[in-house]
Amino acid sequence: MPVHPITFNFRTESEVKYHPKSANFRAIQTALDNYVANSTPANLRALERALIIWKNSKGNWRTTIRYDAVQHLTDWLALEIPDNPWWPAAEAGWGAAHNCYAYAMKCQNGGLNNARPGRLDNNPRAQKTDDFAQGVVDDAYHQGAMVYILRRQIPRPIPAPSHGGYLVAMISMTMGYHFLRRDEVTRLWSHKNGSINDVETFYYNPNDHNVRDPIDDAGLLKIVTDRGINGSMDFDAFLEVPPGGITVA
Repeated sequence: MPVHPITFNFRTESEVKYHPKSANFRAIQTALDNYVANSTPANLRALERALIIWKNSKGNWRTTIRYDAVQHLTDWLALEIPDNPWWPAAEAGWGAAHNCYAYAMKCQNGGLNNARPGRLDNNPRAQKTDDFAQGVVDDAYHQGAMVYILRRQIPRPIPAPSHGGYLVAMISMTMGYHFLRRDEVTRLWSHKNGSINDVETFYYNPNDHNVRDPIDDAGLLKIVTDRGINGSMDFDAFLEVPPGGITVA
């Protein structure tokens, strides 16, 4: 059963005399019925997809004759989805003291809200021409570890780790960078978009009506080839990091 009780009757509220429901709207009803009967994350995902497809078909759905019913469902989903997500739970222990570089390198030391490639090696990289990826390699070497640059500039196909570590993807622009790391067991990616944000294990799929999806390899490629996280970064490099990560500064 759903995590949160449904206190409205979507089917009845959405009935409007002389105005039959479209196939897209009936798909919402069916998806809701399926989720109530079997409240799996997959069925909740299907319900959100059906709702967004109908909303997108209407332009401004808030002016439609079924606005009240749809708004009730939307409000309920805002409660239900975070409590029954189809993406993995975020790893604990990360907060405002950690940025994307610290998270990607699994370094939970405090005060890393502005960790930077190369800083541990006393050569912090400030811009792309300084070679951010080499800064990661240098930080690892400084502590007796090895990080490998597996590929630059070309994201496809995603390379396989060859030294027993995990993959990190880096995107960058002239004065900035962003890192994502992959769990080699689940094959799913996660990242921390700056120190002020929580760890994210999902992304808004630009090709699927902005539905949230786990970041599998296909999702990662969409992120790194779609101007990155904020629309201004390009793919830079794939790195392989030791299983336990490295210390950064």
